[in-house]
Amino acid sequence: MITCPVTTVFAIPALDQGGPDKIFFDLVQHVDRGIVAPQVVVSEPEGFYLSRLPVSSRAACLTTSRRRLLHRYPVVPLARFVREQAPSVVVTTLRMNDPPRSWPVAFGSGRARRDSW
Repeated sequence: MITCPVTTVFAIPALDQGGPDKIFFDLVQHVDRGIVAPQVVVSEPEGFYLSRLPVSSRAACLTTSRRRLLHRYPVVPLARFVREQAPSVVVTTLRMNDPPRSWPVAFGSGRARRDSW
């Protein structure tokens, strides 16, 4: 049985001025808080839409590597965050969950279910 509100992480590299950034921002802004308890997770600490999130929307910034590739694709820091917070749902952009084979390694077998659509 799922209890409301459902804890949901919206993970995106940055909430700046891109198209996916705007969509995630709008989702978090307009979601029914009685049903969904959203939390935004980013790897960039600044951004156009990030600065416009309401105070009631929690935002976390992942600690990422100084190495460009690892910073650009923060799979391991996101997996650690999800493991610690244990949300019911994780919504990500492709860049936040690439490479696909990394999730079973990060979470361990049987720990998480990953659906792509």
